[in-house]
Parts: sequence; structure tokens; C-alpha cells
Amino acid sequence: DGYTNCFLINSFYEFVFLILLILGNALFFKIKINFSTLKIGSAIIYSLPILIFLSSNILLASRQLAIGNQSDQQIILAVVFAVLVGFAEEYAFRGMMLGNLLSSTNKNSFFYFAAIIIQGAAFGVLHSINLFHQSASLTITQMVYASAIGIIFGIVYTKTSVLIVPILIHALIDGSAFIAQPDSIIRVDMTVVPIRTTYAMIVILILIIIYAALTIFLANKKELNKLWK
Repeated sequence: DGYTNCFLINSFYEFVFLILLILGNALFFKIKINFSTLKIGSAIIYSLPILIFLSSNILLASRQLAIGNQSDQQIILAVVFAVLVGFAEEYAFRGMMLGNLLSSTNKNSFFYFAAIIIQGAAFGVLHSINLFHQSASLTITQMVYASAIGIIFGIVYTKTSVLIVPILIHALIDGSAFIAQPDSIIRVDMTVVPIRTTYAMIVILILIIIYAALTIFLANKKELNKLWK
């Protein structure tokens, strides 16, 4: 059916994109990417604000699973696609983009903070591509949402040099969203998001930027420099 074909095609494209990223990094960019270190526990702790976004997705997905609207095949496809998206986007934005920024010399606290905000904003802008199949208000809200998530994942990677935690949480966010709304990837959605929802998301984004500032400016700069020497 259309659902299965769409997920298969998109999973294939995401897989090819991931392979190209890995090959491009190995052959040309040569940016060191750490998937796991002894700081994995700290990575989970720094990720806790993500519960703001994750909890609602899991709740909606749980309701859909309880109703039984999705077949086992649809659930498996959603999970596979979510893992590929999570891996590719975290590899690209946190691993390569943020990792490249943090490889610079003579870094200070403001540099670390700016790098986190820049890659988070870039991650948000990436979602502007959704304008091709959904309303402007929904896309703008998603861009703010994605920027907030990108900043949190940027904090995690900057403070711990652990990429596997953002990958898994990213996959969980997307997977639960796909299960909650299985047709979201194939339908045109012209839903107009209430302005108060967008404002609420902007407030959350500002709070997360403050969280980033506190996390970085109160950190031990010597430890950060040692982690990213």
C-alpha cells in the first residue's frame, strides 16, 4: 500500500544519505565522532529536558497501539525509518557540524555556547523543507521545536562527547511520532497551528537556550577543553 511504499522509499533514501555522510567524513572531512564514552550516564542526565517533547509523543503512540490501528509491519517500518533518521541527522548535525566547530582551537565558554546555538538553529532550518507538504504555521512551529531539540542534543554532545544517547532519543521521538500519526509522512497537512501554540514553543526554546547558557557558562572550561582538544 501507499504507507508501506512511502516508508520503504524514504528509508532507502535515508540509508543512502547516511552512507554518504559516513563515507564523506571518512574520506574528506575526517571529523572525529565519539559514539560512546564513560560519560554516557551524564549524557542521559543532560538529556532530561527532552522529556518535554518525548512524553506527549509516547502518550499518543501508546494510545494508537492500544487501539490497534497499526499493523506489525507498519510499526516495524516506522521504527526502522526513525532509527535511520535519528542516526543520519545526529551524525550530520551533532557529530559532523558541531564536532567540526568544537575542533577549533582557543575556545572559550562563549564559543561553546555559540556552537551549540548555531547547530541547533541549522537543525531547525532543515525542517523548513516540510513546507512542501504542510502549512506554513505548522512548519514554523516544527522549526522552533527542532531547534530546541537540536540545542539539547548539542549540550549533550558538547558536555559528554557521547553521540549514541542523542541518536537513540532522536529515534524514540520520531518513532513514537510516526506510530502516533502513521500517515504523517505521506499526507499533505495544511493544519493551521494556533498562534498560542507557536508562542508556547518559542517560550520553551528560550528556556532551553537559557539552559544551554547555564550548562556551558557554569561548566569547568578546562574539562571542556580537555574533552575537545
